[in-house]
Amino acid sequence: MQGEARDLTEADPEDRAACERDTDLARQLVRFLEPGPVLRSLTGPTKVGEEVLRLGREPEGIACQTVEGGLVAFPLLQRGGDDAPVEVKIYVTKAEGRLLAIKAWPLVNGVRDEGGLELVRLVDLHERDGLLVPRKLEHLFFDSKEKKLRPQSRATITTLSLRPKLTDKDFDRPK
Repeated sequence: MQGEARDLTEADPEDRAACERDTDLARQLVRFLEPGPVLRSLTGPTKVGEEVLRLGREPEGIACQTVEGGLVAFPLLQRGGDDAPVEVKIYVTKAEGRLLAIKAWPLVNGVRDEGGLELVRLVDLHERDGLLVPRKLEHLFFDSKEKKLRPQSRATITTLSLRPKLTDKDFDRPK
């Protein structure tokens, strides 16, 4: 508070919830920094398909290759960031072969909950420490009244160190 560090167990409930939300966004991002293992871990993957992803006011959309399947655990923000079984649809740009977006539906008793749809879009990818990292994350939730995705949050990544050089001090334990 007021630029001071303090224990989150004593924090305002709103501050704690915001911190947990941001942590869950980071967990989603970290999982997809290396999308290959995620794709290989899909249960019941579909054949690769082709689809144009249109979001917001983009007139033409982006040509993508897609694959769907299940993940045993994925942090869903609408469910408080808890890991839950989901069905996902992963969008990869056809032109560059880069991960663009992930749609995730929670599974309730093994059935996809259409109303719980979340979409994470990775925007402005650049190479950092040998990995492609987005500079922005856009999170959209399904609006069941209007039957479409609505923006929920945007996060801008200002600094990120993925492979810091470790020194002896990193292994020292407090006495």
